Amino acid sequence: MGEDFFNFAKTRDALSQMTTDLAVLESALKEQARNNEETCNNMQNDLSAKEEQLKEMKTAIQKAVNKIDTVTQYIDGVL
Repeated sequence: MGEDFFNFAKTRDALSQMTTDLAVLESALKEQARNNEETCNNMQNDLSAKEEQLKEMKTAIQKAVNKIDTVTQYIDGVL
């Protein structure tokens, strides 16, 4: 075994490259997490808006049914 059994220069370079790659990976993961959070928030906002629309539609339908019932009762009274 010679002096060059451990090539510390290559080991240092490899560790340096690995550190750089891990930093890039961490940055990409954080960006993806931010994107996922933003998408989730947008979806929650859309869901809330749709739930509000459904509530308004239910109210409108109930009012229409009540009017139809009133008309039906009036017709029954006339006949």
